Amino acid sequence: MLVPGLPAIAEQYGITLSTVVALVLTIFLLTFAIGPLFLAALSKMYGCTWILHGGVFFSIIFNLACTYAPNTGSLIAFRFIAMALYSVSPLIGPVIGPVTGGFIAETIGPNWVFIVIAALSSVSFLIGIPFLRETYAPVIWRRRTLASGDVEKANISKTANLLFPTFQQLFP
Repeated sequence: MLVPGLPAIAEQYGITLSTVVALVLTIFLLTFAIGPLFLAALSKMYGCTWILHGGVFFSIIFNLACTYAPNTGSLIAFRFIAMALYSVSPLIGPVIGPVTGGFIAETIGPNWVFIVIAALSSVSFLIGIPFLRETYAPVIWRRRTLASGDVEKANISKTANLLFPTFQQLFP
């Protein structure tokens, strides 16, 4: 969604180097390599739903921060953090993003691209909170045993084998 607004963003922030303009656009690709390293491990420990909800929430915050970024460095940093926390956009983003972003950037301005992304993420967040349920079996099992009051069964040392199986458990 950002491509059509890049010339206006470059003018707004006084960016003259084409490399820095390209970095504003492509910084999110780096997040596809770094974000899953942390978020995948966290989702195995705490479940996918809360990690996804947290990612969407912070993505909204940092997309709004992109709108009001005071300089190029903060714009790049906010964009990096926003995309690292919400990496579901590759599914539909490359298809509909440039068309939508071009329309938004040309009609109401490039900063509105970030506001629209935050608004759409907010809708996703509000719909996801009540309807998205946990699907990772070890986390569901641990929550059920804690709810039943059997603390011994829910002991983290015993569930650790389910969350992080050893090599012998994976390949008997």
